[in-house]
Amino acid sequence: MIRDSEARVLEKVDLNDQKNDNRMSSQRKDFLHYVKDLKAITRERHVLYVQEVNKVHEHVNQQIAELREDMQKEVQVVQQDYASINQKVDIIHNDATRFVKLYDTMNPHVINLSEQAVKHFDELVTLLKELKELSVKPVSSSLIS
Repeated sequence: MIRDSEARVLEKVDLNDQKNDNRMSSQRKDFLHYVKDLKAITRERHVLYVQEVNKVHEHVNQQIAELREDMQKEVQVVQQDYASINQKVDIIHNDATRFVKLYDTMNPHVINLSEQAVKHFDELVTLLKELKELSVKPVSSSLIS
């Protein structure tokens, strides 16, 4: 009798072990199925993410190219303005230089100018000499802006 009960207990233990193994196998299959589904979803999301990143990258590159073009245009305009101003300053400098040379060759006493007129004329010559000195000095970009 003890042997029979021992055999039945062992049989039930084996049956429980087998049921547990079947249950674990079933849960493992379900878990693997969920993992496969999650991997597929992850792949899809990754593809979408990469596409969005590429779109943003292209958009940023396009904006950078547009900004570079705009900056190059602005630089050209500034260079043209600088060249134009430089030409005008050269013309003023040349005229002032010729005027000062002309004055240096003339004698105010020969012209019979009044003392006040000679004083104003001297002030004008001094002003023109200062203009000449300023036009010869290079202009820094900080003074322009």
